[in-house]
Amino acid sequence: MDTSRKSAAWRLSGDGKRLVSGSSDKTIKVWDLAAGKETLTLRGHSQGVSRLALSGNGQQLVSASWDTTIKVWDLEGRHGNLYARWAQRRHLEPGVEQGRPVAGSGRRGQRSSYGT
Repeated sequence: MDTSRKSAAWRLSGDGKRLVSGSSDKTIKVWDLAAGKETLTLRGHSQGVSRLALSGNGQQLVSASWDTTIKVWDLEGRHGNLYARWAQRRHLEPGVEQGRPVAGSGRRGQRSSYGT
């Protein structure tokens, strides 16, 4: 695995087979741990990726960036389809609650969800 870039966030899939990393180079990479290789690169943030959250089934990923956006990605497709985007001026915190991607922001802890 190439570790030359600076990664800011890491998440291990529930089955332990995949690792997802987000980095200062604005990308998110999905790694096959058994093969030791990258299987997917997601691009869409305009600044570095600061936080990641992975759904329990490993099919959806929520990413937050220093560009003040949160994005929801479908990891089952070969292209990592972008489902949704939130934009805020305050701190963003991605998460997964009851299997659904959620985004929290600001001091009030407001959260909104996406998906089924």
